[in-house]
Amino acid sequence: LIGALSLILGERSRSEAVRKGAKKSLVEGIFHLAGNDRAIRAIADLGVEMDDELILRREIEAGGRGRCFANDRAITARTLKAIGDLLVDLHGQHDHQALLRVETHLEFLDRFGGLEPLVEETGEAYRKLLEWNEHLEALQNRKEAAEERRELYAFQLKEIAEANPQSGEIEALERERTLLEHSEQLIQAALSLSQLLYDGEDSIADRLGAGEHVLEEAVRADAQLTERIEAYRGVVYEIEDLATFFRNYADGMERDPDRLEEVRERLALLKRLEKKYGGSLAAVLERRTFLENELQSVENLEGQIEDTQKRIAEATTTFSERCARLSKRRHKITDPLSRKIERALKDLGMADASFEVRLSTETDPEGLAQIGSERFRADAKGIETGEFYISTNVGEARMPLARIASGGEISRIMLALKSILAEGDAISTCVFDEIDIGISGRIAEAVGRKLYLLSQSRQTISITHLPQIASLADVHFRVKKEVEGARTRPEVVPLDENERVEEVARLLGGETISDLTRKHAREMRGKPARRDQGSGNKGQQPTYD
Repeated sequence: LIGALSLILGERSRSEAVRKGAKKSLVEGIFHLAGNDRAIRAIADLGVEMDDELILRREIEAGGRGRCFANDRAITARTLKAIGDLLVDLHGQHDHQALLRVETHLEFLDRFGGLEPLVEETGEAYRKLLEWNEHLEALQNRKEAAEERRELYAFQLKEIAEANPQSGEIEALERERTLLEHSEQLIQAALSLSQLLYDGEDSIADRLGAGEHVLEEAVRADAQLTERIEAYRGVVYEIEDLATFFRNYADGMERDPDRLEEVRERLALLKRLEKKYGGSLAAVLERRTFLENELQSVENLEGQIEDTQKRIAEATTTFSERCARLSKRRHKITDPLSRKIERALKDLGMADASFEVRLSTETDPEGLAQIGSERFRADAKGIETGEFYISTNVGEARMPLARIASGGEISRIMLALKSILAEGDAISTCVFDEIDIGISGRIAEAVGRKLYLLSQSRQTISITHLPQIASLADVHFRVKKEVEGARTRPEVVPLDENERVEEVARLLGGETISDLTRKHAREMRGKPARRDQGSGNKGQQPTYD
């Protein structure tokens, strides 16, 4: 039963929840929230539409995957957990061990004072401060690393900048070098072609000129050749143009050994840069851009560091203010919580108990929170650590609860805390799975009365094996197992008054129930739960689904 309830309250699901041979497991719960406006508003803020009734359903497949629903709308497991935290306070068999963990004590105090929103704000400010501190550390590490490389980067940038390579320059220089290296050969070739075409004796142009006269004589004899004379003259013009080109080419070709040496030296420089900075001129140019950016970033880092330090100062102020406000509120409620717990423990049979909530702080020159002129060690929960101290006997000094309390005392202290905390929250259902561990007799009866009083303001479900507690309940269910075929099936059975007496008697006397045991059980059932608790009207009977 507790396992099923845990699932629809958002606890972690496991494939073991699926019966062997089945495809999936399904758990569904109906919650009636009429009058609990705080819970209704909070659930609405989570995006779930509802009136006074909320149906939660969870399906778990054999492979471990599952789906969650609220009023038939699919929700995430995280949202289901948030809703569950608003609906039910479920205290399992081992939850009382939380009191043995000192870090939980401050959480109980904050919950008592309704300080969770302020704790969350403080935690948010703490996380923001850590983020800025981490950012500053990253900037400083980056600056330190950049400073170590700055001299090398500056040298490399100077080397590249002085060479001032240009995109495509190597290809252009190699073409120029080839021309310069073969300039004599090219000049001679151009002059020879010019002589052959036009300038030399018996040149092609001269021969074509003689041929033109022959063609003109032929035209006089055959007019059909007239259209070819213009084509012939075009060839003559082409030859003249080619000759002019080669003549100009030869005149324009440089015979410049000095320029050739310059080109060779420039190419050698660019090749060295290529080899040193990436294997290509494009890589050299990329390296120049990188170096410029890195050296510029070193200068920019100073400004970023100064800006981040200002942000840290602002975040420290915000965090410190929230820590101070939280600390003041905590100190204000420690004594009221201590007195309430003492009164509750008295009702639970610990009349001589003396309880104290102690808060402590630790100054630290490097602490994150500064209050006044002092710095304190702090974290997401503020500057304090909190611990419960208790003395259970007259004349004994209070000692840390986690060190001296017995199992039965821990159970009663947890019940006292639960009943006190329930006064101020919106949770409408409290579930106690064997809160009575380690107690019996008169103390068990006192625990039962405390549970009864708690049930006057909220639905209270208790799983117990103690008759002193079970006898005081308004409604009883018996959980039993039945074997059908080869399968075991659990069954939850509501009990009428006679059956309730029988069950209390069974808890008193075991399987064999005598008339005397039944009489005792009947007396326990008839005993007013409010005895020694004052008068008052009994709350509405709880609804179970």
